[in-house]
Amino acid sequence: MPYQLAQSTAVLRYISSQAGSFLCVPLHPSVVITLIAIATCRARAFTFCIRSKQLPPEVKLVFGGFQPSIGHGTRVCKILRAEWLRQARMYRDALFLPLLHDQHVMHKKTRWREYTGRIDHVVDYLWQGELRRLRSQFSTTRRGSTGVVHTYGDVALPDFVMKTLGLGPKFAVEKRRTPTELLATVRQVANCAPPEDTDRCVSEGLDVLYGVSQLTVAYQ
Repeated sequence: MPYQLAQSTAVLRYISSQAGSFLCVPLHPSVVITLIAIATCRARAFTFCIRSKQLPPEVKLVFGGFQPSIGHGTRVCKILRAEWLRQARMYRDALFLPLLHDQHVMHKKTRWREYTGRIDHVVDYLWQGELRRLRSQFSTTRRGSTGVVHTYGDVALPDFVMKTLGLGPKFAVEKRRTPTELLATVRQVANCAPPEDTDRCVSEGLDVLYGVSQLTVAYQ
């Protein structure tokens, strides 16, 4: 079958096991920060799998011995990603609630800014290792298809130019420069001229840039 129904019982059991009542026992902020970082990294991992159209082992385990389609497996990944994001939000609320008892507004803002900085630091540290693991697990080798480049007459091009042109039309077009870069190029060319001709080169170069810009606007 192209589309298999997910084992709803297993999915609901997984989500219900991760969800529960709000944290009634106060935890140390370091523990809550670690839980937020883990939940955020798991959500990012599912986002990585969704974009790369790969199914992680925990999603395949939900379907048992049946191989799900990529589309249906992606939907399950989105459900699990939403669950991890919800847990991260709940842990953030649990981290912020004790600060409500603090009467000093500036002290409260300083402490929360410290907490968010630690969260970002732990998330970055854990995500670097998780990203390396995901890239090694779902590594795909892509072969760049190159075409044949035909030259006109006796024109001889270097090998690196032929390889670049063979990658496709978008590599054969020069990158469009910004007005600032074009002005810098005009000044560089003018500096190579004799001192008495520098101003004239700059003026003529600006005239050329102005004409090109008018043609571009008219073409668009």
